[in-house]
Amino acid sequence: MNYLENDHELYKVVKRKLPNQKKTLDRFKKRQKVVIDLLDENREHYENGRMYEIDFARIKKFTKELINGYEKDILHFEGHIADIEEFIEVYERAYSK
Repeated sequence: MNYLENDHELYKVVKRKLPNQKKTLDRFKKRQKVVIDLLDENREHYENGRMYEIDFARIKKFTKELINGYEKDILHFEGHIADIEEFIEVYERAYSK
């Protein structure tokens, strides 16, 4: 198998997987938004005196960990998707003759 055949096989795989990678990225962003909204909602409860400080501190700690975890995943997937898109662009430019 030569380089062209290897590149073509890789191109087919990444081209097929790219939409699912983007969907996964969107899911991470939506989940992070849900956690941020939950934190904001509980912050309001705490500020209005409907929640003890210790309870809000626990929620805040847990949600911050989730937010940071999602942020790492989002950054990873954005970099991964950018690499895939760059490979597809270079491949199509080089071999579309």
